[in-house]
Amino acid sequence: MAWMAQQVSRVSFGLAALLLSGWLGGCGAARIAAPPDAYGSVASLLAVVEGKANPLRTLRMRSTVEVYAAGERVKARQVVVAQMPDRFRFETLSPLDTSLSVVACDGGRLSLYDLQAGRFLTGAATASNIAALTRIPLTAPDLVRLLMGGPPALSEADGWAMAWDERLGGYRLSRTAADGSLQELWLRHGSGSLLALRVTDGAGRVVLRVTTAAPFDVSDGAQQVTLSRRLELELPQEKTQVLVEVGSAQLGVELDAMLFALPVPRGMEAEPLGVMGR
Repeated sequence: MAWMAQQVSRVSFGLAALLLSGWLGGCGAARIAAPPDAYGSVASLLAVVEGKANPLRTLRMRSTVEVYAAGERVKARQVVVAQMPDRFRFETLSPLDTSLSVVACDGGRLSLYDLQAGRFLTGAATASNIAALTRIPLTAPDLVRLLMGGPPALSEADGWAMAWDERLGGYRLSRTAADGSLQELWLRHGSGSLLALRVTDGAGRVVLRVTTAAPFDVSDGAQQVTLSRRLELELPQEKTQVLVEVGSAQLGVELDAMLFALPVPRGMEAEPLGVMGR
């Protein structure tokens, strides 16, 4: 599973987890029939998804992020920029719009500049390092695709079963991986954008759950792309939830490559990401 950093076990998250589980289970929801022009094969659906994955696309957005972890809640405002296929930058802002921290990835290198703690950490842009800094256990390309409204990369149609899910009003793709885990994706008709994602391990425990809501269309100058105002991510083993509320969003913006490659600040020494907890 290229788009999973680790396997985790299931725990209760209280009301928020119940709401997410109910949403994926479709409890009490009206049934939505498949459209007359529904795709007849996995390959045709994936062609739509990949057709939306403009390799030159850029994104800038402002968002509010809430993280629930270890019994604590942290809320912050962020400016997010990203560029296909694997570059991103998260800048956390103070109430006065000054920078508190920056996480940046240039595709190969991942760095954190924590201005409050006066530390600079850097390392390879692996899924595990990205998870350590962002709490999102995805590879850099898959994280960028998620930010731009799409699912993780699906390079081939083989092995995926497809059916229309009347509860969510979208296509459900599922397959069992070699390690016995069940991977499930729900995609919208027409746009191929992500409705939800769930990974369950071989013992039936939810490993990762991502849900989206309030879709809206944005143009990058060449085509319309469907983004989501709300994104909710659960990491059960970490007892962590990440809730993202998107404010403004722009596609097709000009971005300086230096946004994604953080230099070591003057007077500081770069530390490896492995020392984050110290």
